[in-house]
Amino acid sequence: MSASDDSRRVHFQSPEYLVDRLDAIADLFDTDRTDLLVEAIREYIEETADSDTFQELVATKYYDGQLDFETAKELVGTETAQRHDRSEERRVGKE
Repeated sequence: MSASDDSRRVHFQSPEYLVDRLDAIADLFDTDRTDLLVEAIREYIEETADSDTFQELVATKYYDGQLDFETAKELVGTETAQRHDRSEERRVGKE
C-alpha cells in the first residue's frame, strides 16, 4: 500500500436519515458504510476534478498565487497542473 492509500480516520455529523439510507444500501450490497462513503467521495472528487468550472477555478487561484503548484497538482492531476504552470510561465514572461 502506498502512502497515498493509507487510511485516515475522520469524524463528521450527518442527518440521521442519510445514515439510515446509507446503512440500508450497505446491507443490500453486503458491504459497510465506510466502503460506500469512500466510493461516493472518490466519485465526487473525480467528477469535480474533471469539470471545466473546477479546473478554471484552480487555474485562477493558481495564477493569483492562492494555490501552489503541488496543491494544484493534487486537485486536478499532474498533466493539467503542468499545463497551467507552463501557461503561467508564458504569462509572466510577457509582463
